[in-house]
Amino acid sequence: MNDLILKDMLKARGLRATASRILLLNLFNTDHIALMHSEIRSHLRNKVDRVSVYRIVAMLVAHNILIGFVDNGGNELFILNRYKEVAEEIVPLVKCENCQRVSQLPSLPFEYEMILKQNKLSKQPIFHGLCTSCQV
Repeated sequence: MNDLILKDMLKARGLRATASRILLLNLFNTDHIALMHSEIRSHLRNKVDRVSVYRIVAMLVAHNILIGFVDNGGNELFILNRYKEVAEEIVPLVKCENCQRVSQLPSLPFEYEMILKQNKLSKQPIFHGLCTSCQV
């Protein structure tokens, strides 16, 4: 994604497209990349201060631009939301156990989403397996 698309994404949700926000979002330009807070801070070390990184990530999650989830190791990771517009919707993810790539599924069948919504999930659903590249 180029900077113009990222700026439009922020403006569509009523957010200002600041240089810090664009820098942070550019980290997620690579498909299937999920990053922890520490990795985001490491990439932006000399450009954005630590407190701003936490504040920007929290704001992007609140506006459904980033999706936060917890992996099997208890690490909180973030991925760019590529499909869902509404924050209340369930966003299913698939994580490769070998290469750690995370893919966002476009949507769950309606019946699945209704059951998940009725049960008030406290964590983001994530499926584990092997991606096509690692199945060789």
